[in-house]
Amino acid sequence: MKLTWTKGLSKDKADEVRRDFEASAIMRGRLKDILEERVRISYEDSRSKDAYQSPSWAYLQADARGYERAISEILSLIEK
Repeated sequence: MKLTWTKGLSKDKADEVRRDFEASAIMRGRLKDILEERVRISYEDSRSKDAYQSPSWAYLQADARGYERAISEILSLIEK
């Protein structure tokens, strides 16, 4: 569990967050699967031949990379 989860919390509250984090392993695992699938779809969509036809291609690529980066950050937070 990343320190981010308990940073700035009292000891009691931090202990509670740790317990809840551990207890949510099944939900975190499912969320991980869902998010990884979304990243995969984003990756495939942004590399389709149709995407290159758009005059806004560079903006679409930047948006896709930002989306994937945000999901990667969330994935890092939910990993044990």
